[in-house]
Amino acid sequence: MTGPRRTSNGVAATRRAGVAPGSRTAAPGGRSGPRVAIRRAYTTQTPVTLVLDGFPSKAQAALLGPNNGTRRYGVDAERERIHGWVAVEVVRQQIGAVRPPVRAVYTFVVPDRIRRDWDNYALMVKPVQDGLVMAGVLEGDHFAVLEGAVRFRVEPGQRRLEITLEGIA
Repeated sequence: MTGPRRTSNGVAATRRAGVAPGSRTAAPGGRSGPRVAIRRAYTTQTPVTLVLDGFPSKAQAALLGPNNGTRRYGVDAERERIHGWVAVEVVRQQIGAVRPPVRAVYTFVVPDRIRRDWDNYALMVKPVQDGLVMAGVLEGDHFAVLEGAVRFRVEPGQRRLEITLEGIA
């Protein structure tokens, strides 16, 4: 029998000929087939550095920082934008996957010696880290896979984030 049918809760469902209900093959809008392990082509264990010029901008720092709360309009959209930006930079700078476990050092290059709280900047690392996971550079961002540190360096007139990733032996 092919075509729509009504279920007990009144929602239209489809049944395809030859496919048993509840099987793992081709459910409309869902996964099809069994899980397949993804093979990653890992880079060597030498340190790899990704540079994000202009990050964080003053607007990003105000939006993603903790001082105004994190449940404001535009925060999720900005995080998604950063995920995409990181993925583009990974491809542009030809960064490959790094074999876990990984040590990540986030170095914020700031333009002046104004006093800054490192923990506020640590909050801005999360969208970047999620972007690295989505781009396939990191296998995950949990404790078994990743350890990290946040550092600062002053270079007049410069603003960027340098991410150094290296495998832990």
